[in-house]
Amino acid sequence: MTIFYTIYSMFSIFIILFVLIILSTWVITSTNRNVWYRLMNNAPTIMVVDDYEQNLTLLEDILSSLGYQVIMARNGEEALEKVLKEPPDLILLDIMMPKMDGYQVARRLKKDERTMIIPIVMLTSLNEVYDRVKALDVGADDFLTKPVHKKELESRIKSLLKVKAYNDYMKTYQKALSEGTEIEACRKNRTAS
Repeated sequence: MTIFYTIYSMFSIFIILFVLIILSTWVITSTNRNVWYRLMNNAPTIMVVDDYEQNLTLLEDILSSLGYQVIMARNGEEALEKVLKEPPDLILLDIMMPKMDGYQVARRLKKDERTMIIPIVMLTSLNEVYDRVKALDVGADDFLTKPVHKKELESRIKSLLKVKAYNDYMKTYQKALSEGTEIEACRKNRTAS
């Protein structure tokens, strides 16, 4: 009888250890699963525009860990080219860059029908009220001062992506209305009732 209890106790310990290992593995990898889930389900794309490689790398690491796809541009001209080829869902744009500064890039993006609804968050080490007002005047949707705090960046991105998703939905809905497809669907629903 004691052998039975010994075997039973060892089996119970084995089961408990097995469950603990499975649970700990699940907890450790749950963050990675969330990232892969987002990537496999058309994660939003964020363009980062900065002339300092360290800033690009840091922001890419942060955004990738949050599950976003990242496009990088090292100056304003490169950003304008890439935006037209692969429009992002949001742009993080440095203000102080050579050749074409962030203000000029934002102004051009907001004047172009193809890019005007893409939210722009201006990033800079400038801390004056004038700089913030100027960023908003040229069309930026938000403004963050460097160094950027991860949680603040995450909150601003989520908020602006919700607005972008709503704008995209409304644009699609307006297009459907103008083409008559939505009206026709409503008519069919009425006649079916």
